[in-house]
Amino acid sequence: MKRNLIAIISLIMYSNVFADSLEPNYDEIFYTRDEKGVVVAKVNQTIHFKDKIWYLKQVFDYVESDKESVVYQCFNGYPYSPYLNKNKSWTVTDSKLSGCERIRQELTKK
Repeated sequence: MKRNLIAIISLIMYSNVFADSLEPNYDEIFYTRDEKGVVVAKVNQTIHFKDKIWYLKQVFDYVESDKESVVYQCFNGYPYSPYLNKNKSWTVTDSKLSGCERIRQELTKK
């Protein structure tokens, strides 16, 4: 009985660890490359939650110049959480999240 209990507890613990590893990681650094595979930009991506809207902020730091650009994308899949709905449905918007109006309208219906 004691062994069975230990085995069950171990199984639950390992299942929880495995399930946590399936969570999407939106805070990350990655690189964009051209068609020859040469790195063009380093991208620092972070996820944010503001006014019930999830959005990504991507800062592109270009290798060959001192230029930097920022791209914003709001999550537009229902349910409106990228941690619940893993369809990766993002819409490009601006820093004021004005491209997220449809999402705002859907959220106010509830």
